[in-house]
Amino acid sequence: MKEMQFRHEYKHYLNYGDYLVTRKRLAAVMKRDPHAGTEGIYQIRSLYFDTSDDKALQEKINGFSEREKFRIRCYCASSEDCPPIPPDTAKAKPDSAACMESRNSLLFADWHMHPDVRFIRLEKKVKQRGMGYKVSTLLTLEQTENIISGKCDWMAQSGDALLLELYSKMKMQGLRPKTIVDYTREPFLYPAGNVRVTLDYNIRTGILETDMLSADIATVPVTPGLFLLEVKYDHFLPDMIRDIVQQQYREESAFSKYEACRIFG
Repeated sequence: MKEMQFRHEYKHYLNYGDYLVTRKRLAAVMKRDPHAGTEGIYQIRSLYFDTSDDKALQEKINGFSEREKFRIRCYCASSEDCPPIPPDTAKAKPDSAACMESRNSLLFADWHMHPDVRFIRLEKKVKQRGMGYKVSTLLTLEQTENIISGKCDWMAQSGDALLLELYSKMKMQGLRPKTIVDYTREPFLYPAGNVRVTLDYNIRTGILETDMLSADIATVPVTPGLFLLEVKYDHFLPDMIRDIVQQQYREESAFSKYEACRIFG
């Protein structure tokens, strides 16, 4: 389990025009994440946990300043399996036919994710007074299958601190797999301040599904037309990056993908 480190985090909603402009400006000054492949994107699938009375969901809805979520996360098997990235239509008007066709193909693509079972992580995300940290540990395919199916007694002898914590909360609080969240991410990195800026879109959920390892899950879009800008940094945000990510007329958002995807149950 990695050592915790609090980071500043904030989010903004973007429309399609904002997304195209921001994406181009970020690419001019920040590096692409080397894990994102040749197209600069990857597809993420997360399986979130919650209690029978939806403790994590209710804490988010009610705005608790201190809260936590457990999830298992994996990625797309290859960039070819990801939905197509939008073409460079920044020179076209936002309401032009080219922009609208690009936007619709991006947001409403009918496709199935093929999870890469070679790299699966258990993560705990903690929020405290506007800052956050994440701890994680690697899972094998067999361990992941066991957790999804409710076979968790082996976790007590795992010797892993995060697995032991999840095990205790599954036993004491009734924490169980709750919902799947899929989305596309474009990540950008800047070394000074350890800055990570991501553009997330095509957020989808599997209705009442928890088998995150299946490629046959039917998913539905939950936020059509929404693009989410997320900014994370350690102690400072360089002015050059701040100027790009500050969105005129766009207020900071407390958007949660997990909360949005729970609209279907």
